Amino acid sequence: MLVKGQIPENEPIVSIGLVLPVDEQKSIEIEFGETKEKIQIRANEKNLFLNGNPEENIYLTDSSFTLNPIRAGRGFHWEKYISINVLGDLEIKNHDG
Repeated sequence: MLVKGQIPENEPIVSIGLVLPVDEQKSIEIEFGETKEKIQIRANEKNLFLNGNPEENIYLTDSSFTLNPIRAGRGFHWEKYISINVLGDLEIKNHDG
């Protein structure tokens, strides 16, 4: 927890929902590592699939990731799908199908 006037020793952990149930998006491609390895994540109502194999949750750690497609400008007139780059760890969960 941040305390006014104190500098934290560690970086905070931030959780962000990039693909939301309202998007009705069922797949995403993730590229990572020096070799630019690509994986495909798919979802149905209850399950996640990593390259076609069922998984409960998917954890990818300590890398630079390119995620495609990600919905940007949700609800705005300029809404579109883009690729984004993120650093750190990814935790992928299936909420509400």
